[in-house]
Amino acid sequence: MRNSAEELHNGPRRRVGPLAALDGRLPGVHDLLLLQCPSSLHPLTGGGLPDWARTVLRAHPWVTVGRAPAVVGTPVDVPRPRHCTRDPEAAPEHWLPVTVRGPRPGQRLDALAPWAAVARTLRPERLAERRARLAPERITDIPALALLPEAGRLVADHRLAWGPIGAVGYELGTGVPVAGPLSPLRLVLRAPHPISRRDALQLRRALSKLPVPVQAELETRYGAVQLAEYAAGVHTFTLLTPYGPREVHDPWFPRARTADRGGRGGRAQPLTLGAPVSRWPVKRWVQLLSASTVTVKSYQPLLYATALKKSLVLPPAGTWYVQGPSVR
Repeated sequence: MRNSAEELHNGPRRRVGPLAALDGRLPGVHDLLLLQCPSSLHPLTGGGLPDWARTVLRAHPWVTVGRAPAVVGTPVDVPRPRHCTRDPEAAPEHWLPVTVRGPRPGQRLDALAPWAAVARTLRPERLAERRARLAPERITDIPALALLPEAGRLVADHRLAWGPIGAVGYELGTGVPVAGPLSPLRLVLRAPHPISRRDALQLRRALSKLPVPVQAELETRYGAVQLAEYAAGVHTFTLLTPYGPREVHDPWFPRARTADRGGRGGRAQPLTLGAPVSRWPVKRWVQLLSASTVTVKSYQPLLYATALKKSLVLPPAGTWYVQGPSVR
């Protein structure tokens, strides 16, 4: 017989420990994670969780995987959770970049979550079938939810795996009513292999005829590109990667455009700083440096470094991407 916790989230919770980290693949971007130990979250801004995040996670311990590098190890400034112990002889922990959705529109918290504290994973491809669990009046009031099956049929005609993301995906996965009447229908389209511009244009035109704004992104092996941008036939695209956006000619075989910026040719180089992670691109940098994170404040060249100047090496001119080192 299932207990109340299993019934609430439609699945059993597994134990926190070293074996949990071996349970299949690591979650990907846009996956929903049910946390068994929300107190183990480590905000990228440092310190503890804000009060609103604690309240949200206490009621609905769901987070969304973000597009940023994972970290392996144990951050030195992470307080040990009281109720989430870990085997000291286990392998180094995987820390996943996640986002906590706040109660107010646009309220978000970027954090790192240990993979061993994840009780359940929901991929976007599994969310459309959960639409039948919502109240009928909820589907009627939210156009994005009402038109989800029609959008799915249009995508299925092009033989692409797909799933809802954003507010619609979060509501389908968690049951929390966060989507509104004006919420767009955001979709992720799995495209590990190249698709033609003609097919992309046909799909874009078909989706644009729906009476709800549809924002679809093509997820390649290297990142994501907007379907509208790819279908427009422009010469370069903005590829969203874990290390920040890149301008590329081909989303499936990306090469960074650095020659026209005075930098080195070839792929964009990761710049290692003394901080865990930052997902934003910088031209050299003007940043607020702290012991736990890097926050990009502008995109102008830096005239002089800070107190950490001796430990930083200025890269050549061009777009560089900040990558945090493995945390000890």
